[in-house]
Amino acid sequence: MGQLWLDYRDKEDLSDFFEYNDIGLPLSYMLSEKIVDQNELSSKYVEETWNIFLGALEISEDLGWSSLDDIFAYAAMRKED
Repeated sequence: MGQLWLDYRDKEDLSDFFEYNDIGLPLSYMLSEKIVDQNELSSKYVEETWNIFLGALEISEDLGWSSLDDIFAYAAMRKED
């Protein structure tokens, strides 16, 4: 989620998602860079943001992707089916 925030925050088609997740996305980045420590509350924000992201892409389960490109490719493939 931190990488999504860094690479896609200026994309107009994701503006509603970024506006709604204005805590979870930068928090994800800060956790991944070890700027802040993970705790129960931060985990809750990040998990909620992740679930909203998957829902927005109409993905119902986490398949353990290794990159954002993989997630977007999977979502695009599912839309083609």
